Amino acid sequence: MIIMATVCCSVLLLLTAVSAAVADVTLFDDAKYYGATSFTDYLTQAGLSSMLKQPGNLSLLAPVPTAFQSLPSTVNQRLKDDPSFRKNLMSYHIVTGSMVSTFFNNEELLPTVAGAAVRINKYIVKSGKEITTMSGSPILLSDLPCSNGMLFMMKGVIYPVPTGSAFDYLAGSDNFSTLRLAITKAGLSQEFAAHHQTVFAPSDAAFASLPPGVLDTLLDDIPRLRGVLQTHVVNSGTYYSAGLYEGLVLESIQGKLQIGVVGLTVTVNGSNITTADTTVTNGVLHTIDSVLIQA
Repeated sequence: MIIMATVCCSVLLLLTAVSAAVADVTLFDDAKYYGATSFTDYLTQAGLSSMLKQPGNLSLLAPVPTAFQSLPSTVNQRLKDDPSFRKNLMSYHIVTGSMVSTFFNNEELLPTVAGAAVRINKYIVKSGKEITTMSGSPILLSDLPCSNGMLFMMKGVIYPVPTGSAFDYLAGSDNFSTLRLAITKAGLSQEFAAHHQTVFAPSDAAFASLPPGVLDTLLDDIPRLRGVLQTHVVNSGTYYSAGLYEGLVLESIQGKLQIGVVGLTVTVNGSNITTADTTVTNGVLHTIDSVLIQA
């Protein structure tokens, strides 16, 4: 009985110590503790650090120290030079509520301080392991309790902040003028705005690499054009690169898509994904280097 009482007392003291530690550590402090110093520096520069030090009920998605090195150099430069861009991107890493990963649902949208939502996805990869991502970035450490919310350590910076659907993104980009023309002529703009969508988007260079006359023939044959475009759209879920693996087969609106991995490059029906994980409000868009034309 004395031994049991001693053990119970020790456990109680340990739980009390943990509770006291949590009560003293804010989201901002804990992010620094786990090494996210580049992130906390940007938060401070963006005027968001005080929000994460005061009492509240938030979730902070903190990229690990090496995450910023994986961003394009142009994005890192904008983070340094553009205060509005910096504040918007940092705000996208602050969820307006203390979340617990146990209750995450696939395709769930979590509101952020930036206004745009972060999308939860759960994938079972080839090894059988489950990976949970937030707008494409895998969660490395989850449910780290702080005095003012919950901290999540992320593998990557959650970029970009979505501002519209897949079609909106294509409409505003200089890299997809031919695809935009084809979608508009085929009357499919709404099909590129469906929920839980993955789009494999051929760039202008991809269309330019088609054999002479093929594009003109497609543009003159609307039923055929629609079929080709629908081959590039998966409406059965949002598949970021974390959920793509060798041998995976996705069902597009117009046929099956085979995912392959060659070195560090992911392919879809043999076409290389050149830019992955562009978050849009209705899912994700991957840029590919050739047009998927089924035989």
